[in-house]
Amino acid sequence: MQEKIHVRVNKPLWAKGIEILITQGRAVGARVEMVTIDDGMMCDPTLRIEDSEAQELIDGLWAAGLRPSEGSGSAGSLKATENHLADMRLIAMNRLKIEA
Repeated sequence: MQEKIHVRVNKPLWAKGIEILITQGRAVGARVEMVTIDDGMMCDPTLRIEDSEAQELIDGLWAAGLRPSEGSGSAGSLKATENHLADMRLIAMNRLKIEA
C-alpha cells in the first residue's frame, strides 16, 4: 500500500502568495511544468488526490489566511453563530424562568 500524500501550505512573511509542498513518505512533488497541447487533445489532471488530502490542503489554505471568495459565510462562522444562539436561548430561558 502506498504511503499517504500530505499537502503542506506555507505563507511566507517576506513574499506574496503561498507555498505548497506535496510529500509522500520521503518523496516530494517536483515543480509543475507547463506544456502546450493541441486543440482537442485529451490530457490527464495535473494532480489527483484523495478527499482527505484535499481537506488537508483546504485546512492549510485556511490557516494561511485564504477564504472562499463566494458565499456568505463559512462553517467556522456558522458554528460561532450557532454557539451564540444557544447561549442566548439559555439566557432567555433563565430570565423567563423556563426549564429546558
